Amino acid sequence: MELRHLRYFIALAEELHFGRAAARMHITQPPLSRQLKELEKELEVILLARNNKVVKLTEPGRIFLEHARHLEELLDRAIKMTRKAHRGEFGRLAIGYLGGAAFHLLPNVLRHFRDNHPDVELVLHGMITSEQLEALSRGSIDVGIMRPTSSLYEYEYKSQLILREPFVVALPMEHRLARRRDIHIRNLAQEKFVMLPATPGGGLYPRILELCLQAKFEPKIVQFATETRSVVGLVGAGIGISIVPSSVQRMNISNVVYRRLRGVRSYAEMVMVWRKDGETPVVARFLRAVREAAASLTPLERG
Repeated sequence: MELRHLRYFIALAEELHFGRAAARMHITQPPLSRQLKELEKELEVILLARNNKVVKLTEPGRIFLEHARHLEELLDRAIKMTRKAHRGEFGRLAIGYLGGAAFHLLPNVLRHFRDNHPDVELVLHGMITSEQLEALSRGSIDVGIMRPTSSLYEYEYKSQLILREPFVVALPMEHRLARRRDIHIRNLAQEKFVMLPATPGGGLYPRILELCLQAKFEPKIVQFATETRSVVGLVGAGIGISIVPSSVQRMNISNVVYRRLRGVRSYAEMVMVWRKDGETPVVARFLRAVREAAASLTPLERG
């Protein structure tokens, strides 16, 4: 039995007229009649009772029509979903993201992507950069939004820069430097720092350390914290100061102020990463949505 047998039978059963059914299926009557006979022979039942004047469904034909319609609907849906998947409009996308992306970039991306691709299921996993790379290698996430790392240059990955933002200084509200509108990095030489720890392959730690060394001092790190929110929370507690990406200003943490950082020409960057062998249509569409969301940020949102 072939698909055309079902479609021809459904047309005949609904029209109950060979001429109208043939016109509907864009064929002539003789081939339509042959297809019906082939179907009845295969099923070993009479589906349509016909004479020179009347065509009507038999009871087996009525039952077969009900199931044939259901099969046709399932097949049409399968074809539609397959084509949508080919275009990246249907499927499942597992996304790893760094906490910093959740402050401003990720909400815009998700809102835009869900509005335009409602049939794509998004599964989100908050992870640090090293965890995202491991998850990409295992195939447990499809894309990652992370800080640049030397591991990105390995053959299996592709990456795209999606956001670049300046650094700012996070200070306790009562800090002596908090009265200034901006702070030169050299003025931080004697300060106590709270920082994210070094991670394999990169992250913010080596970037911030490099900024300090270029200003002729090594930061006095008194406390590490594994998450940016924890870093800023410790700043608010008066443990020290920190250099953070400007988007961190969106965190609502008490007793913390942010000031522009002068004397540096470096930026905090965010990249989207995926496996070279995992560049699916859905991944391509998500990358486009990320680019559009990043481009739509106002100068303040960019930092």
